[in-house]
Amino acid sequence: MASQSYLIVSCPGDQDEVHRAVAGQAGQHLEPQQPICDFTVPQGALAPKFGSFDNLIRLTDELQKHDSQIEGCLRRVERQWLETDENADFQVISQGQSKSSVSVGQFLKEGWKWDEAKYPPQRSLQANLDFLLDRVQKIDEDCRNKGQDYSDMKGQKAALTKRDGVTFPTRDLVDLITPEIVKESDFVETEHLTTVVVILARGQDNDFLAWYQNPSMTNVKMDKDGNEVKTVDSIEPPQTVIPGSAQMFKNFPEGAEDKDGNTIWRVVLFKSCKDKFASLARQNKFIVRDFEYSAGKSAELNKKRVTVDAESKKALGVLTEFCKMAWSDIFTAWLHIKSMRCFVENVLRSGVDSKIKYAGLIIVPKVGEPKPLREALFQAMTRGRPVDRGAAKAEEDGEEYFPYVSMAMAPRAAQLAA
Repeated sequence: MASQSYLIVSCPGDQDEVHRAVAGQAGQHLEPQQPICDFTVPQGALAPKFGSFDNLIRLTDELQKHDSQIEGCLRRVERQWLETDENADFQVISQGQSKSSVSVGQFLKEGWKWDEAKYPPQRSLQANLDFLLDRVQKIDEDCRNKGQDYSDMKGQKAALTKRDGVTFPTRDLVDLITPEIVKESDFVETEHLTTVVVILARGQDNDFLAWYQNPSMTNVKMDKDGNEVKTVDSIEPPQTVIPGSAQMFKNFPEGAEDKDGNTIWRVVLFKSCKDKFASLARQNKFIVRDFEYSAGKSAELNKKRVTVDAESKKALGVLTEFCKMAWSDIFTAWLHIKSMRCFVENVLRSGVDSKIKYAGLIIVPKVGEPKPLREALFQAMTRGRPVDRGAAKAEEDGEEYFPYVSMAMAPRAAQLAA
């Protein structure tokens, strides 16, 4: 769905008469392919109870603030949905027994009506507003939670993904050292002995073979007199490396070496010197990987990958379906906020009179014609009525003022819909 900017306008008057007046005088400044849509403003028997006139004044600012909050929720759901499905189809879903969905344009074309089942006129305006805000907040929280659930599953999947093609130092050894590559006897594990895996860069083989049986590191420091002092850090016998235990694994699918010439070796040593050996090896630029061989570990990992992949797909499906419903629900709630604002601002402009009718329209302005459109709407929606006192105050405050209610609305964020 492309980004589309709408304008909701409302004023006192008969719905059909105002519709015709706007079509006749402002039609040339509206997008020709977009119809002028009716927009219900509560009135008559549907007019909500609001208490005192002071309550309406307070609600003016509150509704404007909540309008922005609801739009923020709508944008969050929109972003979340697009992250899970770049081809997301933003439609409005009906809430009847047989659920159906239509495009936003078609939904508005049919004429938007107040939902009396969710927001009954018997409730006060404040009560309906509180119910609406609680509902949207719950949807927003559920969307965040489901988004986090999917993000967690995606992270688990990424951590378990088999990284073919990367070099030995960064590969998961469970994927490399499998029963198809090594024998059970290649890894010695007893009460006192263990096996460590060492990865050597190209050209390190001879240096390592000359070093590993008596592993050490020579450190040179300067004393206070400027003389070199050499110290040797090594593993004290007898519990050290088993002589002749170094062995290179060669039967990998890519051969004995990876694309950078790294090779994988094993060394058997006493458990008591394992940490010291690893530290000395790192100081000599040999990479010791923490790995414990098990013939069944590879099969367990592959089984876990299948499970996590299935759970990730399930979480994605749940999130996508939820976003579809959530976006529709929040969008229709947003329209009710707009309608509440139309009612409050109309009453504040024209006074409290149950006999006054209010007309509401949704129009799509042509791009680049704001001033001619405003002039045409002024003529169509005032129709000889005197401009109310708000114009003078707005002029004093340096604010733009129209003698009719006017609110912009974009179902999709422009940057997301581009």
